[in-house]
Amino acid sequence: MLSTMNPVWTYKANDTIRDVCISGNSEYIGAASYDKNIYFFDRTGRLLWEYETGGVARDVAISSDGEYIIACSDDKNIYIFDRNGRIVLRYEAKNIVRNVSISSDGGCAVAGSDDKNIYFFDRKGKMWNYETKGWVGRVAVSSNGEYAVAGSVDHNVYFFDRSGRLLWTYKTGSWLETVAISSNGSYVAAGSDDKNIYFFDKNGHLLWKYETINPPVCIKVSSDANYIAVSTEGKIYFFDRTGRSLWQNITGFEAPETKISGNGEIVVAGSRNNQLTVFDRVGRKIWKYDAGSWVETVDITMNGRYCVSGTQDGEIIMFDNSAFFEENVNELRRKTDYLRNMGKNVDESENLLNLSLNAAKNREYTNAMNYLAGCKNLIEKFGAVPIEKCSSCLKKIESEWSICPYCGKRLKI
Repeated sequence: MLSTMNPVWTYKANDTIRDVCISGNSEYIGAASYDKNIYFFDRTGRLLWEYETGGVARDVAISSDGEYIIACSDDKNIYIFDRNGRIVLRYEAKNIVRNVSISSDGGCAVAGSDDKNIYFFDRKGKMWNYETKGWVGRVAVSSNGEYAVAGSVDHNVYFFDRSGRLLWTYKTGSWLETVAISSNGSYVAAGSDDKNIYFFDKNGHLLWKYETINPPVCIKVSSDANYIAVSTEGKIYFFDRTGRSLWQNITGFEAPETKISGNGEIVVAGSRNNQLTVFDRVGRKIWKYDAGSWVETVDITMNGRYCVSGTQDGEIIMFDNSAFFEENVNELRRKTDYLRNMGKNVDESENLLNLSLNAAKNREYTNAMNYLAGCKNLIEKFGAVPIEKCSSCLKKIESEWSICPYCGKRLKI
């Protein structure tokens, strides 16, 4: 039941969007751009503030309540802002800072720099740093702020507790492309340029390893680490915690970023064929959107309702997944109404539509898709349902309309 999707809002920056983030409560969106700016929006798309850094803005992350946002730039600085755009903390590293992450409450954050250091902060300032033997391109902090993971060009995965104590390291076959951590820090995932995905427990035990065709460029885990989403050049992978491959999707293009909702129900992926695609947990494509430019970055809320993307041509685009289900339920309900008027028994179809809406409201998107598909199959057994069209302009209309909104013809007396 793949269909196209209309955005809730868009915003055009002056250059490529390097990274986007959305708060867990869905209220705030942040973006980092090659135009050197950090942008901060509310859910309606209203620009609340922007801040110009001294270089390309590379990465941005936001606390669950949207009260704090961390960003980094080629000006070597790490910035922490409050919701009003006030700089709470600014720290200058010795080289470009490439990646940042922040805990759910905004109480602590981690950053990785080309100066080979991993930096860890609270709101008062730097708590500690650790120097590796190569650039630190990827970092992540657990939602509770108790653990941090980093990946370095020196081929190592590093795992720390909040105090800066190095708990373990693991040497892969090449430099680290991506790392991720579960909400409570119990599990860590990493992707290396050696074309392997690594999955550890918090004690550093390698639980499984999986070889991909091309190096993993982005890896994300659901809150409980029951599901893992990985993107590579040409393919998206989806695993359970045991390492079992649940599904794969061939994109044929590089997918720079893939994100997964906290409950593992929704996977959103951006690709350099200009496509943003949303999947359910079993790998069905729910909807897609042609952004007209490479989709460089994506993010999704914990409950999977909202997702946001950033493109090469500087567009920030916001979507509401619930709109897909509402539109499809309305379309199928129109068909069931027609069939009922034709004397058909459509009680089971209508029940499935109600179940789909309720499942979507509860963010059980895989079940919502199941119910929609079931209803669609039942309707198709009755035969084709005619599409209502305006007799004047021949465009599709809704049965309850009294005037065609396209040509103005009166449809009902």
